[in-house]
Amino acid sequence: MSDLSTVKARVNGGDLEYVDKASGNVVFSFVNANGSTPAFKTGRPRYSVAAGLTAHAGGGQASALALTARVNQVSTVATAADSVVLPAAIAGEEIVVINAAAANAMNVFPATGDAINALAANTALSVVANKAIMFVCAVNGTWNSILTA
Repeated sequence: MSDLSTVKARVNGGDLEYVDKASGNVVFSFVNANGSTPAFKTGRPRYSVAAGLTAHAGGGQASALALTARVNQVSTVATAADSVVLPAAIAGEEIVVINAAAANAMNVFPATGDAINALAANTALSVVANKAIMFVCAVNGTWNSILTA
């Protein structure tokens, strides 16, 4: 996730985009109500998306796939407990993780030193296949999760 010091605004056609200065990736955007893409004519914000991700084979926090987008779809979890890692938990941040794998659960680790829910620091949360989970940070260092039914 980006903080305000790493983001710049730009106009792309009639759309307003906020872009990470280092990577050039769109952090979020507002699409012109008269835009040509029907799905975004309402002016709803759009967030960065990374789709088709592969969780790190063999699991573990140190070597886990780093999630960098606001919405992350992991489509390949080759074996149970393959892993991904969240960015640092900073109050006000949100990140969505989707396990779109056919069968295997994956481990979602917090950044080093952070925690998820009431788990101990650096402890993974297992997310079963075909579930989406939103992580929200209210207090620096701790992610809280909201899991789909």
